[in-house]
Amino acid sequence: MTMLVMLAYQGLYAQTNPLVGSWLLDVDKSIQMMSGEMRQRYDSLSTDGKVRVKTAMNERFFNFQENGTIQVLWKVNEQPKESFGVWAHGSEAGLIIITIDSNPQEFEYSFEGSELQLRNRQITGFFTTLCFNRQ
Repeated sequence: MTMLVMLAYQGLYAQTNPLVGSWLLDVDKSIQMMSGEMRQRYDSLSTDGKVRVKTAMNERFFNFQENGTIQVLWKVNEQPKESFGVWAHGSEAGLIIITIDSNPQEFEYSFEGSELQLRNRQITGFFTTLCFNRQ
């Protein structure tokens, strides 16, 4: 009986987990959210450099699956690309760990209306905060 209750709870949790679903990266909003050194680095780029950064991040989809897998879709020179990995809630509230290619990264997440924001704890590039819209 206890096992049945646990399975029912896990199924209900997965259905109500607000992360589950398909999210499209809002590149412009993510650029607006840049701060500190990363913002200075981005601002120092030439116009062409900024276009290359935006183009590289444009039309990225994150698909969070109920079973804890994640699919990331994007294009390079109009060729579709994808990566697969896993995601799990961290030990702290509002923390998820996304692992792709054996590289775990911690993100603090929050919702602003229908927008998902992921803040990378181990800043590794220009985008310190990724902003997504549900698809």
